[in-house]
Amino acid sequence: MSHIVICDDDPQVCRLLVRALADHGDEVTVTTTVPECHRSVRQGAPDLLLTDLLLQGENTLALIRQLRADFRTLKIVAITGAGRLWAHAAVQQGADCVLEKPFIMESLTELVQTLLPHEISPREQRSTS
Repeated sequence: MSHIVICDDDPQVCRLLVRALADHGDEVTVTTTVPECHRSVRQGAPDLLLTDLLLQGENTLALIRQLRADFRTLKIVAITGAGRLWAHAAVQQGADCVLEKPFIMESLTELVQTLLPHEISPREQRSTS
């Protein structure tokens, strides 16, 4: 099971992301501001951060840069509907990849599975043998 932190100020988006990720057995923590996200990452040692790039009045590019410097193994996915310039800037600051809006949830879950391969449980191993 992976621990994922979501940083988004849209409650509806958060609910959708939590539902999609929790259905795959991941532990999900929701934050809505950059300071809250910083605290959550420092306290919870997540495997992955999903962050919207345009939080109201927040500098998420600085968040990505700081977390990349402090947590080298943390996977960071930036989510944006602001276009390719923002997407490029996010990758320059340290995001592993960018998911551009609109996207389908299957794309998100496939991306998460690629970035955080889940271990196969003994039960799943038996059923594939």
